[in-house]
Amino acid sequence: MLLVDAHVHIYDCFRLQTFLEAAYFNFKTHAVYLGHGDRFNGILLLAEGSNGKRFHHLSRFRRVNDKLGERAAGTWEFLRTAEAESLCARSDDKRELLVIAGRQIITAEGLEVLALATSATYRDGLPVKELLSSVRERGDIPVIPWGVGKWIGRRGKIVSALIHQEAGNSFFIGDNSGRPLFWRRPIHFKIAGALSVPILPGSDPLPFRSEQKRGGSFGFAIDATINPEKPAESLKALLRNGKLEIRSFGKLELPHRFSFNQLRMQLRKRFAATRC
Repeated sequence: MLLVDAHVHIYDCFRLQTFLEAAYFNFKTHAVYLGHGDRFNGILLLAEGSNGKRFHHLSRFRRVNDKLGERAAGTWEFLRTAEAESLCARSDDKRELLVIAGRQIITAEGLEVLALATSATYRDGLPVKELLSSVRERGDIPVIPWGVGKWIGRRGKIVSALIHQEAGNSFFIGDNSGRPLFWRRPIHFKIAGALSVPILPGSDPLPFRSEQKRGGSFGFAIDATINPEKPAESLKALLRNGKLEIRSFGKLELPHRFSFNQLRMQLRKRFAATRC
């Protein structure tokens, strides 16, 4: 079984070892619940902004016996695969997670688009349809993720139109664990289901230290195998299979935590905070 968190951020304030330990624990918890125990591959799909260099930095980490010295993630190390878009994070006790590069881009309409499983870079500010075409032309996975306030009003109508127009064209929408439990499920998910547009859930942690254990807590499961040397290529091929069954896992945000996080995000924006 593949367990995939399709919207991952690793912020500078996160302790990397804590993040990886929690992600593996979260994936394993869901694997056990789904009846697969230790027989799973946990995959973290990064969604970095235009200036993000986290994947690049991870790919430069060295083993403890290299001349560069200490491991940067405690008991974990990062090993290269046979492709530029992915890494294998491996602990001393042989637990493994696959980390795959990706981008989060802001469109001219103020929507977010994720380009998953890619080391390519994209420019912010393009019209959403032009950006979706560019992502597909490069062979990457385009996703429009749900976000607080982003799927209502004018932008909500744009998303609805895109779901109708792009259905069956390697197009996905995204859910995330920050969506509050007490809100009505967006109508866009119902439309997507009726048109067989896949929904790819992800944890989408916020830029606060308290969010560093969210990785692997919200995502989707696929009963399939993957080439560990080319996981990005393998995953893209699986997601383009229109008959693939995608099962979501994880819990939505509790009311008090959602309200608290939104307050913190507003304060962060108001005071132009750059660190979490």
